[in-house]
Amino acid sequence: MKNKAIFLSLFSFFLFLFFIFPKETHALSWDIVMNDGFGEGVQNRTINSLVVFGDYIYAGVNNTTDGAKVLRSTDGSSWTQVNTNGFGDSAHTNVVLFTGNNILYAAGTVGEAGVSGFKLLKTTNGTDWVQIGTDGFGTADNYGIQSMTLFGGKLYISVYFIDFITFDMGVRIYRIDSDSSWTKVNEEGFGDASNVNSYAMSVFEDQLYVGTHHGAQGPEMWRTQSGTSWSQVVDNGFGEINGRFFSSIFSFHEKIYASIMSDTGLELWRSDSGNSDTWTQMGEDGFGSANNLWTAYTPVIVNDVIYFGTGNETANLAKIFISQDGENWTEEDNSAFLHVNDEGIYSGTFFNSRTYFAIGNDTIGSRIIRSETLDLLEITTESSDLPEAIKGENYSYQVEYENGTSPYTCTWEGDLPEGMEVTSGCKIEGTPQKASNHTFTVYLSDSGIPAQIDGKELTLIVNESESEGQELTELPETGVSFNYPFVFILGLFLFFGLYLEKSSQL
Repeated sequence: MKNKAIFLSLFSFFLFLFFIFPKETHALSWDIVMNDGFGEGVQNRTINSLVVFGDYIYAGVNNTTDGAKVLRSTDGSSWTQVNTNGFGDSAHTNVVLFTGNNILYAAGTVGEAGVSGFKLLKTTNGTDWVQIGTDGFGTADNYGIQSMTLFGGKLYISVYFIDFITFDMGVRIYRIDSDSSWTKVNEEGFGDASNVNSYAMSVFEDQLYVGTHHGAQGPEMWRTQSGTSWSQVVDNGFGEINGRFFSSIFSFHEKIYASIMSDTGLELWRSDSGNSDTWTQMGEDGFGSANNLWTAYTPVIVNDVIYFGTGNETANLAKIFISQDGENWTEEDNSAFLHVNDEGIYSGTFFNSRTYFAIGNDTIGSRIIRSETLDLLEITTESSDLPEAIKGENYSYQVEYENGTSPYTCTWEGDLPEGMEVTSGCKIEGTPQKASNHTFTVYLSDSGIPAQIDGKELTLIVNESESEGQELTELPETGVSFNYPFVFILGLFLFFGLYLEKSSQL
C-alpha cells in the first residue's frame, strides 16, 4: 500500500508538471495588413521580395506600368516608397531585394528586351541608391537578375543572358568585386544553353549552390568551393523531367534543402552533404496536391519551424505549410486571408516578432499577411555581472539563451580578459592573466531565415584570490547542488502520498 501511495503522489507530481509546461504548438493565426497593391490595385500585382533592413521591412514590387517599386514600413501596415519608379526607367519593371554586409541590394530590374540590361543598385541607409556598374554591365544581353547571395564575403548574382541577334543564351553567374568591378565566374548555362536562368542560390558548408531553370528537361544544380570552378550535383531534376526550375535552396538543421517547381506538384528534396546521389524527397509531390506547383523563392524559418508558402495555379489559392523536421508537413488554416483570385505566395520574411508573406493577386493587386506574435531569440543570462574569475585559474561560464533556430553562432566585441575567449557556442572560457575589470558585448545569431540576432553587455571581474559567495549550496560530502523550490514541491507531493496511505488505513 505504501508503494502505491508513493506511485500516486509521483504520478500527480508529473501530471502537474505536464499542465504547467504544456507541449508547444506551432499552428498560427494570420491577419491581412495590406490588401490592395499598396493602394494601386493590380498595377502592383506581385511582391517578389520581402526583406528586413535596419528597423524596416522592405517590399520589392513588380509594376509593369510605372516601373519597379521599393516600399518600406516600420509596422507592416503603413508603407512609403523609397525609390523612383523603375529606378529612373519605367521599362525596368521587376525588382529583387537582398540584404548582406549591412547593405540593401536591389536587382533583377528587367529592362526593355534588347535595349537595356538589368540594373544593380545598393543603399546603406534605405533611401539613397547607388548603381553598381552600368546597365547590364555594359550589354543589353544581360537581361535580368533573378537571385543573389553572399559567398566569401562578396555578392554573387545570377543573370538571365540572351543574345537577341544570335539567340545564344544561358545563365551567367557574376561575382561583384567592387562598385565598378565584377567577374563572370561560370560558362554560360554551365555549358548548356538550356540552363537559361536561376532563381535559387545559397551557401551550404562553405560551398555556393546554384539551381537552374532548364528549358528542355528537369533543372540542374551546380556548386563551387573556389567561386570559379563548378561541379554538377543534380541532373535532370532528380530524374523528374516534369520539373521546371529550382525555386529555393536553403539550409535547416545542418542539412541542405531544395524545392522544384513541377507539373506534378512542387517537390522538396534534402541531403546531409549536398553530394550527388545523396538527395531524398521529403513528403509527397505538392504536399499531397498536384495543384501546389511552386513555392515562394525563400521559406521563412523561425524558432526551429519552416514556413513554406506555395502557389496553386489551378485553384488560385495561397497556402502555407509548416514543418519542424523537414519531413512531416501541416497545412496552416488560410481561411483568415483566403481570396479566390490569389495566385500564390511569392516571398516572406520575419519582422518585429511576426512572420510576413506576400501574395500575388491578379484582380485586386498584391497582398501582405502576417502571423501572430512569435517568441524572439533572446540571451536569458539574468545578470550582466558574470560570476567572478580568479587570475591564473581556469574559468568557464555558459551564456544562456532561448528560442531561435539551431545551430547558433556567438561572437563578441569589447574588452575581454587576456587569455579568455567566447566560443561559437556562447561559452566564456579560458585562464585570465591578470586581475582587472572587463566589459564586453556578446552577440548571438541563429540559423533562421532571416537570421535572428540578440546581444547583451556583460561585465567580468578578475580577482587575485577566490571571491566569496556561491549561487548554489553544496553538500559537503557529495557536492550535489540543491534546487530548493523543486525539492519543496516534490516533498509536498510525497507528503500527500503518505497522507493517502494513512487515510486508507483508518
